[in-house]
Amino acid sequence: MDADDGALLGLIGGQFLERGSGRRGVRKQAPVEEKESFRWLQGADEAGSVCAGAQEVTVIADREGDIYEAFALRSHGVGMLVGAAQDRSLDEGARLFAAVDALPPAGLSTLDLPASAGRRARRARVAARFMPMRLACPRGSRRMGLAPHVDLHLVDIREVDAPTGAAPVHWRLLTTQAVGSLPEAWTVADLYRRRWVIEQLFRTLKTKGFDIEALQIEEPGARRKMVTAALAAAVPLHRPWLRRHRQHPCKNAPSAANGWMSPNKLRYAR
Repeated sequence: MDADDGALLGLIGGQFLERGSGRRGVRKQAPVEEKESFRWLQGADEAGSVCAGAQEVTVIADREGDIYEAFALRSHGVGMLVGAAQDRSLDEGARLFAAVDALPPAGLSTLDLPASAGRRARRARVAARFMPMRLACPRGSRRMGLAPHVDLHLVDIREVDAPTGAAPVHWRLLTTQAVGSLPEAWTVADLYRRRWVIEQLFRTLKTKGFDIEALQIEEPGARRKMVTAALAAAVPLHRPWLRRHRQHPCKNAPSAANGWMSPNKLRYAR
């Protein structure tokens, strides 16, 4: 996706995964190259290679992409923006979630939430917090020779006064981008919302379009070819929908011209 106008430019790459059984503890101790999560590192490397001509490339991932190795081993010139899934240890011994919870709100804004499973579209009032931090290397990764810590910034966006019965929005976002002001925090939040476009693309592949989950092709090679063709076709079909449903930035967020999103910067959403 283009950072300035949110245009869906195309596909960078893809992988087919086949999940098997196995003991969770054994998988957890395995090198990252032997884990299913290694795809996040491969995807980031691929993005940096395919988009090498861009001024900047940022990989956007949901909580599944919260992997220490992804930050510690990221390619030069490839930024990361990931939803925090784990209450990690900080280098000084504190815990990540408690540290950001102790911060007062830096400011308030509103954002439009699209409809999703179990949620109606609504306008939410949200508070922003942000802080620099140094994540400590997890114990299981120390044996692999990784850096003892990585320096990141955390942007915390949480809804205030959510409607009765509605789950409040709460994003804890880990980013390699420097965030030193409230406008920069809103910019990060707007950038993370671009993931919604990728979710809609997969809806086109599944329940709202090609219905690939209903395929009855048993031969793996033929099934993969069909899924790949459907994915390639879904991108141009999705572009008109994206133009009609362009997201509006958070109130008080800087424009691309005033923030760190400048021309020729690409965002790669996973």
